[in-house]
Amino acid sequence: MTDRLRPDDATIGSGGETKAGAAGGADLPPLQGPWLPEIEVIAEQIRRFQRGELPTEKFREFRLIHGMYGQRQPDVHMLRVKIPNGVVNADQLDALAEIAEHHGHGVAHLTTRQDVQYHHIPLDEFPELFRRLAPSGLGAREACGNSVRNVTSCPRSGVCRQEPFPVLPYAEAVSRFLLRHPSAQLLPRKFKIALSGCPGDCAAGAIHDIGAVAVLRQVDGRFERGFKLLVGGGTGSVPYLAQTLTEFLPAADLLRAAEAIVRIFSLHGNRKNRARARSKFVVATLGIEAYRALYAESFSAIEARDDLAVAYWLEPRERALLEEEWPVPAARPLPEPIPITAELVEDARHATWLRRNVLEERDPRRRSVMVSFPIGDASPAELRRLASIARALGGIEARITKEQNILLRGVPTDRLAWLYTELEPQGLARAVNDTVLDVLTCPGADTCNLGITTSKGLGRALEEEFRAAGLPLDEFAGTSIKISGCPNGCSQHHVATIGLHGVARKVAGKQAPHYQLHLGGRIDAKGALIAKGSVKIPSRNAPRIIRTLLQRYLAERQNGEDLAEFLQRIETSTVEAWLGPLLTLPPPSEAPDDYLDWGDDREFSTANLGVGECAGAGVDLGVDPFAEVQDQLAQVEVFRRNTVWVDALAELNRAVWSIARITLQEGLGKSANSDWETLCECRARLIDRGHAPETLNELRLALDPLLARKPVGPEPLPSLIDRVEKFLVESRGLTAALKTWRADPERAPLPGLLPHADADAQG
Repeated sequence: MTDRLRPDDATIGSGGETKAGAAGGADLPPLQGPWLPEIEVIAEQIRRFQRGELPTEKFREFRLIHGMYGQRQPDVHMLRVKIPNGVVNADQLDALAEIAEHHGHGVAHLTTRQDVQYHHIPLDEFPELFRRLAPSGLGAREACGNSVRNVTSCPRSGVCRQEPFPVLPYAEAVSRFLLRHPSAQLLPRKFKIALSGCPGDCAAGAIHDIGAVAVLRQVDGRFERGFKLLVGGGTGSVPYLAQTLTEFLPAADLLRAAEAIVRIFSLHGNRKNRARARSKFVVATLGIEAYRALYAESFSAIEARDDLAVAYWLEPRERALLEEEWPVPAARPLPEPIPITAELVEDARHATWLRRNVLEERDPRRRSVMVSFPIGDASPAELRRLASIARALGGIEARITKEQNILLRGVPTDRLAWLYTELEPQGLARAVNDTVLDVLTCPGADTCNLGITTSKGLGRALEEEFRAAGLPLDEFAGTSIKISGCPNGCSQHHVATIGLHGVARKVAGKQAPHYQLHLGGRIDAKGALIAKGSVKIPSRNAPRIIRTLLQRYLAERQNGEDLAEFLQRIETSTVEAWLGPLLTLPPPSEAPDDYLDWGDDREFSTANLGVGECAGAGVDLGVDPFAEVQDQLAQVEVFRRNTVWVDALAELNRAVWSIARITLQEGLGKSANSDWETLCECRARLIDRGHAPETLNELRLALDPLLARKPVGPEPLPSLIDRVEKFLVESRGLTAALKTWRADPERAPLPGLLPHADADAQG
């Protein structure tokens, strides 16, 4: 395991939290020690749930934070392994293969967030699975749930010839800083961050909650590093492109800015309606100018701390990239790459692979090689082969890409022929990079509760159709085809050249799988653009339909326009005319197979759709309105007993907000959407009018400094727990008094409240 690839930040030590040394990550202890307390908590929580001691929703919230996601099939779950920036070494590739061999039905699925997913895992297997995984330095903490998801960055960062400076160390610092950060736990919903190294926004920051794009400016004749900061992007059923928060954020301020934005989301995000809970709605509702003002206030409120320095979270060789005088292409042209000589090319297939899958690097003597995986599925044998190759090439680095492939970096040019002979027999030399054959899909209805269609099955069918048609693949450079099994956008179909999301339609009284077409989306050097919605198409006709669109482009493109520009120009009525009979299905009695989904011989139906967990967990309803708080305090005790202090603090913080929210709801009939609204309403209606003491304000003053920094220790917890429990007792009494007053304001006046005051609170 290399130092760089350790995603942990030493916030949980053996027996408690430990602080990284002043020099940063170089002093961190081995990862397998810090993970042990969490693994024990996972095992205990599973046992509590199975015994009926932990409510379903509370357990769901817990397991999602630890990467355990429900799936369509009963009694089994998905595991999402969180891989910061997709960076993996040989030992980790072997570890990922081992998990697939023992726990994942033989498949490791590469995701658009540079993670790896496994399916069909029984709950009882998770503790042992995590024990297998931990020695490699990989885990699943905050891979799902209402948390900061895996931080992603361009897989070519550090070797790209256009990159103004390497963004990887900054992305690694953001990842380590926010992992287990107290203020980033139990957010209103998931939160996503991406860092791009060049103006083309190669990591797609435009559809993220925070997007950071590397930029340089000249100050006194020297280049200063910084980021163009984007906020409020996201896909889903209501896609938004991110808006520019600032054109230049000094790179040294990146962690402070990330904390400020996460704090805003935690306080102002909608905690009542999960469909409106993403940070894109906070930005859209406030407007970018008001959001900038809120950000400035949040940013200035964060005091200077050692752990806000990017270098604090990096190890020596990573910190060197911050200090290195990086050759700026615009100022000092890089040397031309050493050409690949004819003797390295064995045949036409080899030559095509070299042209498509082998990419230049800053070092003229080396290349990056894209290893493409159909629909993102990798087998244990394939992962082990890549691990063996990485070792044979001197321990080179690999990156999982957002296109569901793996990039091998730093391959010496004179070893490319050998590499081809190692990859080709395993089917790993597919020359499809940056072509329409490299189709991207989510797992879809194969495993996902929300999946309407089998997106993987269609992905396979598209490749077969395109190969059979003999399409000139090089004519579609830069084209992306992305398929989601539902509208939620896990494949990022909203920014695909051709995007599809699964829908169901009735034809002659029978349900049939269909797809909504999205045409002309992009995020690249030409800008960011959401694809425009087009027609709904039958799933069984989709391969012929997409082939038809590609062929129409070849025949009717104008003035060198690329496919995305062509599809944006073409009207929906024209598309309908082109496709004609392909848009309809014959009656079921004439063509029963047309009503089946790709790769599925069962009758198509949406009757078995479940509840998705993309939005995190909700709240169990009970007779006691404060039962939710009791569950939270029970969780605090489990975390405290197992010395996982950050979770204990985060859960205790949520308990305070729950008490305040429930008091408003039950006592005054007031529903608050966010923590900010809860705080304002409690102050205005209860505290300032003398009906409630200052307990909420006092607890906020005590908790906020602890939530603002890492690491968390055990010292403040006993007294805080006692204070929160007293706040609960106090609020129960206040709620009962408020309910009595609401029933009869004249006979049960509250202290300091005139009978005619606050009449709207009775509604």
